[in-house]
Amino acid sequence: MKVAFWVVFSAGFAACTALGIGPVLKRMGGDWLSAPMLAGTVLGVAILAVAIAFVAGVRPAFLRSDAAMVAALVTLIGAKVLVGALAMSGVLGKA
Repeated sequence: MKVAFWVVFSAGFAACTALGIGPVLKRMGGDWLSAPMLAGTVLGVAILAVAIAFVAGVRPAFLRSDAAMVAALVTLIGAKVLVGALAMSGVLGKA
């Protein structure tokens, strides 16, 4: 399960780097305080918090197993991809 966690984390990190922050920020006209940028930042911080907890061996009450940590990571990354896709389509923010 540890390998799965790091594969998912690495794929999400690469996707955000290549397809997320740059294109979305450009689409939002450089506005770091736009709703999609703020949502992406909050989700990114949550993803990093899950990764730090995973590395430190800390398991919150609602994420007691490695499988739960992977599921949380997949859910957060999925939400971040959705926010990015909606921003790029013009549904969120500037059209």
